Amino acid sequence: MTTPRPLTERQKQVLDLWLAGTTYRDLATELGISPETVNPHLKAIAGKLGAAGISRANLRAALC
Repeated sequence: MTTPRPLTERQKQVLDLWLAGTTYRDLATELGISPETVNPHLKAIAGKLGAAGISRANLRAALC
């Protein structure tokens, strides 16, 4: 059995905003990053959580 890798503080910020319904553009503005940087963050988060994808539903399911 593998132990899940913990999320970084930045990944936690991205995840919290994403799960709250924030758009890529608004999330990027809030965190001071480009909208193109949001997707790689979400992919890394999904990988760490073992989620099937980066949709809000997939990430929520991986947290349960």
